[in-house]
Amino acid sequence: MSNTSDVAARLERWHRTGDPGDLWPGLEEAEFRAAMAEIGGVTRAILADHGGDAVRLRPVATARGMGVAAFASGMGALLGWWLEQAQLAAPPEHAELLAKHLARGRARAGMLERGLMRVWDVLASRGIRAALLKGMHTGRVYFPEPGTRPAADIDLLVERSDFEPARAALAHAGYREGLRSPESPRAEWFPPDGRRVPRTVDMEHEDNPWAIDLHGSLDRVLRFGIRAGFGSPRLDACDAIACGGRRIHVLPPSLLLAWLAFHAASHLETGQLVRYVELVLVIRRDFATHLERWDDLLRLVDRADVGRWVYSALELADRLAPGSVPLEVRERLRRSAPWLTRRVVARLDPAAAQQLYRKSLDIRFMWLGSARESLRFARLVLRDLLSGTPVRALVRRVRLLLRGRLSLRARG
Repeated sequence: MSNTSDVAARLERWHRTGDPGDLWPGLEEAEFRAAMAEIGGVTRAILADHGGDAVRLRPVATARGMGVAAFASGMGALLGWWLEQAQLAAPPEHAELLAKHLARGRARAGMLERGLMRVWDVLASRGIRAALLKGMHTGRVYFPEPGTRPAADIDLLVERSDFEPARAALAHAGYREGLRSPESPRAEWFPPDGRRVPRTVDMEHEDNPWAIDLHGSLDRVLRFGIRAGFGSPRLDACDAIACGGRRIHVLPPSLLLAWLAFHAASHLETGQLVRYVELVLVIRRDFATHLERWDDLLRLVDRADVGRWVYSALELADRLAPGSVPLEVRERLRRSAPWLTRRVVARLDPAAAQQLYRKSLDIRFMWLGSARESLRFARLVLRDLLSGTPVRALVRRVRLLLRGRLSLRARG
């Protein structure tokens, strides 16, 4: 386990250069890619569930290389759980490391649940209702156990009218506000006793920092100034689950899947493989015997005009577990996606969509869906050029291109 000062130095270098070699010194791109491909292969095989012998994880990388890829893909704890359940077999050194991923994932899930209960009680004491979003919800309902779905933060949705009262309640309880986006609205809040520097960047850990990601809506301001999402649903129309002795609001199935897909696609460049596994698990539990929910999802997507994002994520999820999304749903969503979106998605693999070592320009531009959005993008670029802010970013991109780490096309 790395010490704190070493981790801080590695993070500082990585934020400055964007080179994963600075974050994980000594790990070569070829080894990382081989490990990611192997993780994608065993994930497909286990999700296919043909029965028989355990799926074998081949030693295509060192234990460290496989461990870093497991962490980067968000699959470390789930691989460890499959190993524990004898659904996966691995060489002893790899198996030992994956068991550590699972143990740390379980410890972190317990820590985050305790944090959630404290925050929930802070809000409830002011009469503020909230809904639990993303991994803290899906880990409890759709994954084998909470620790197998990593969560960096606790995402909570409050009704828009409660957003400012919720900020005041958290501030009064000693939480510190970080980044804030008034447009969404959205703000991150750090616990009073929270760590600033991760304990490790090689696996999930209960001592790594966490925050409350407070949402006042399910909208996001995306690249090129595009704002999209599902607005501010009323929480009295949401479902509920039991958690820590409380009754916690969660999104209903059709909205949950639509929003998870939208969110996964809006982070396509950095999106982890576990997000596509998550979509598959939600589909299998909530849609396999409730086909009418696909119609509900399509209505939500059409109303919010987010087809291009939902198409991309569900297409990748279906590629991971073929047959998950009905063909007619895929075709309907495909027609709502721009030409470049369809072209990029056609050559992506869910296990290789994450752009860590090599970044592609077409992924950055794939969401432009109209001349109006292209003009808005051009105005933003012109504004930044006139302000002089992107010069260092431009220099950095030229360096990446010259080093072969920036390409015009995404590699699948």
